[in-house]
Amino acid sequence: MKILVTGAAGFIGSFVAERFAKDGHIVVGIDNLCNFYDISLKRARLDRISVYQNFSFHLVDITDAGLMSDLFAENKFDYVIHLAGQPSVQHSKKDPTVYVNSNILGMLQVLENCRIYGVRHLVYASSSSVYGDSKDSKIAEDSDTDSPLSIYAVTKKTNELMAHTYSHIYQLPTTGLRLFSVYGPWGRPDMAPYIFTEAILDGVTVNVYGDGSNERAFTYIDDVVEVISQIYEKYPGAGMAGDTEKYVGVPFKILNVGGSTAIRIDELIAAIESEVSLKAKIEFHAPKTGDAKKLVCDSASMQSLIEFPNYTDIESGISKFIQWYKSYCHREAKDTSVSNTAAPSICRENNATLKPSRSLLDVAREEYRKNWQKTAKEDPKTVAEMKRRNAELKKLGLI
Repeated sequence: MKILVTGAAGFIGSFVAERFAKDGHIVVGIDNLCNFYDISLKRARLDRISVYQNFSFHLVDITDAGLMSDLFAENKFDYVIHLAGQPSVQHSKKDPTVYVNSNILGMLQVLENCRIYGVRHLVYASSSSVYGDSKDSKIAEDSDTDSPLSIYAVTKKTNELMAHTYSHIYQLPTTGLRLFSVYGPWGRPDMAPYIFTEAILDGVTVNVYGDGSNERAFTYIDDVVEVISQIYEKYPGAGMAGDTEKYVGVPFKILNVGGSTAIRIDELIAAIESEVSLKAKIEFHAPKTGDAKKLVCDSASMQSLIEFPNYTDIESGISKFIQWYKSYCHREAKDTSVSNTAAPSICRENNATLKPSRSLLDVAREEYRKNWQKTAKEDPKTVAEMKRRNAELKKLGLI
C-alpha cells in the first residue's frame, strides 16, 4: 500500500511514518518544517526514518494547492494519515490566523485531494480540546463539543465538520481521532512532560497554572501509533461496529484515543520526580484561560474496533520519555551532570546527533525549487509569494 503521512517531521507523524515503513508500506511523508519550535528536533526525527528505503520525504506546505495536487496526482495514495497542522491551545490565542490557515485551509486541501484522487480512507488528528471544559466524569464521543475554549479547539472541531460534509456528499471514508495529551520520546518542547522534566533537571522553578489538580488522560506515543496502525483499515460506514445512529449510512467516524486513567498535574510532576530522584521547586499561578480543568477519556468505541492492549501507565511512559530526554540532550541533573555544558535552544539541541538528514532534505529542497520555478513561469503573480517563502526558508536554513 502507498500511504501519505502529513506532518511527518512532527512528533506523532514521525512515529506513524516509521511504523508504516517498518510494516513494509510505501510511505510518503510531507512537512513544511515550520519553526514553531526548533527545527533541529524535526530534522532529527527525519534522520530516524531515513534508514527506510520505502520512505521518501517532500518539503510541502499542506495549504499549497498546487503542490498538494501534484503530490496526489503523481502518487495515487491508497490511504492518507493527516497529522500536519499548527499545535498548542495557548499559542492559538497569540496568532489565531496561523491556526485558521494551517488547520482549516490545510484540511480543505487534504480533503479535496482525497476526494479527487479516490483515497480509500482518510484518518486525521482531531483533539480532546474540542470538549472544552466538560463536566462529564468521563468524556465519550457524544459529549458536548459546542463550547470550545480556544481557537485551536475551534479549528479541530471545524475539521470534523468538514470531514463529515465530505463523507456525506462524496462518500469519502473519514475517521477523526480525538487525541488526549500525547507524550513520549521525541515529544514537543512545549508540552508539560518536557517542560517539567527540563525545569526539574535544571533545578529551576516548575510553574503550575492552577492548584495542580487539573486532570488529563496522558497518552503514550506508542499507544497512539498502535491505534493508527490498525484503524486505517477499518473503514467507517453503515453497520460497522461502533457506528452511532447519528451517522448510519455516512462513512464518517470520530474516536477518542486517550489514556484510561485520569492523571493530575501534581501526579505527573511526582512521576518525574521519582524517575530523576529530585524534588521539583513548584510555584503556583492563576489558571490560564483556554485550559480545561478536567479531560478524562472514554475510549471504549475505539477499543471495540481494534485489538488494543492496555494503555501504557504514566510511570512507564515517563520513564521512557526521560531516558530519551537525557540521551538526546546528553545531560543529567545539573548537580550530577557528566558535562556541565547545557545544550542551547528550546529543544536542547545536541549537535552531535542532530545532523540533518541530507539525502531527504536535499531532495526536498531541490524539489521545492523546481516546483516554484515551474509555478512562477506559469503564473507570474506568484513571484512575490515565491520570494517571500524563499526568504523564510533561507532563514531556517532549508534552501
